[in-house]
Amino acid sequence: MLIARVQRIWSSLSATNEASPVTQHKTLRKIVGVSLVKNEEHFIGWALSNVADFCDEILVMDNHSEDRTSEILSALTRRHPHIRVITVDDANKTHGHVEHLAGTDTWVFGIDGDEIYDRDALERLRPRILAGEFDAYWRVYGHTIHTRELNLDDQTARGYIPPEARSITKLYNFAGISSWHQPNHERLHGKDMVFRDGYHWELAYNFWQHDSWQQSDCRCLHLCFAPRSSHDGRGDPRANPVDVKKSRRVVKRLTKHLVRWFDRDHDIKKNYKYQHYALGDIVSEPISGFGRPVDLGDATSHESEVEAMLTDDSWLPEAIR
Repeated sequence: MLIARVQRIWSSLSATNEASPVTQHKTLRKIVGVSLVKNEEHFIGWALSNVADFCDEILVMDNHSEDRTSEILSALTRRHPHIRVITVDDANKTHGHVEHLAGTDTWVFGIDGDEIYDRDALERLRPRILAGEFDAYWRVYGHTIHTRELNLDDQTARGYIPPEARSITKLYNFAGISSWHQPNHERLHGKDMVFRDGYHWELAYNFWQHDSWQQSDCRCLHLCFAPRSSHDGRGDPRANPVDVKKSRRVVKRLTKHLVRWFDRDHDIKKNYKYQHYALGDIVSEPISGFGRPVDLGDATSHESEVEAMLTDDSWLPEAIR
């Protein structure tokens, strides 16, 4: 009887150990995608379709798009029910939609309308994240090509890569912070987060430091120099929401006009995308795994137009030709 009693106690302890907080932590982990859009008809279908299987849910915040973005998003939500679309009035006050996730076992993935991720690579990355491989890090940076030429038939891209050019992947471990309250910020912008013990801003895993472009499980085509909508003109790339906000300040606007009189290249020198993305040597890399717009089938109705636009390299700004 004593032996049987010991066996029952041991079984009970084993069962308790199996249901430990560590085990529960791993099974409850999830990935939430967040996308802020305004007039993104050219690439948003491609961008979101490529990350749909990587994310457990995706929140899309539409800042009153006036092109075909809403139509494309509606088609995507029918195909992917875990994509939810809401309308927001101010792009610079959207961080509140994710701050409630602070302190939870959630990886938050920011996806812009000009960021095309390798869906095959993300299929390999997802189980690594859910297994806790990157839990010791606050953020993960992927490989990025800031694209200046794209050949969809040959499946190659040319552009600028890290470390000279900045990586733009926004993949954050919200379990590493206790709060991130910034009511007047764009989603996932700013540094007012409160870190838990053992975490800090510089705690980052950089895929581009560990793996080559072809081996990386997190890689992105950044179409930052291309027009993202029929509402965009040819020329310098679209400004970020925070830069648009700054440009509306009266003093800032007057100063900018004055400086332009003396420096004709002022806009090029101050353009965020030229400053951070058009740096270093131009490299060429294969892009199998990214697919192409026409792969979307009936998700959108103008994939061929988008591909034709990308084939015509006249969209490349004069400043970086």
